[in-house]
Amino acid sequence: MTTRRLLLPTLLAIVGAVPVAVHTRGALAAAVPPVGVKPPVGAKPPAAAREPQTAEEAVKVSAVVVGQATPGATVRIAVTFDIVPGWHIYWENPGESGSPTIVEVEFPRVESPGAGSPGAQGGGAACTVATRADGKAAVDFPVPSVFSHGETTFGYEKSVTLSVEVKLPQTMPAAGLPAKVRTRWL
Repeated sequence: MTTRRLLLPTLLAIVGAVPVAVHTRGALAAAVPPVGVKPPVGAKPPAAAREPQTAEEAVKVSAVVVGQATPGATVRIAVTFDIVPGWHIYWENPGESGSPTIVEVEFPRVESPGAGSPGAQGGGAACTVATRADGKAAVDFPVPSVFSHGETTFGYEKSVTLSVEVKLPQTMPAAGLPAKVRTRWL
């Protein structure tokens, strides 16, 4: 499971809030030994040249807020999975094997003005994440690819963006509203 934190500002339309590891062509080239030079016997290949060993190495996740993040507005949190060649992640219905990709979004409660003072009504307001009948976040998945390698599975290669609709509370802190985005994939 990977957790990323976002801060929904009160006045920005689109905000990239999660840093993404970026490899430039030069950095990759520098990690590969020059032609004709053999690495020492038993030496491990450079990190940039070896196969990913974990799901976190095979898939880089980033998240952005799409829409006007103002009090009472509805925005989308878009989560992009950049997948290394030769790997894939699964759709919400993975098929005959695999595990569905999951996106969860969590927000703290926001205290309403006057909450806690004598005669104040209610406590804090909360963001509302669109949900399905089972109570899980209603994640929008694009149409998947079909993989047939003995078993039929459904998923994505290269890159895919999933999104979740969020209704912001009527009052938000001036500093912005922190959000926690959790993702799971296989």
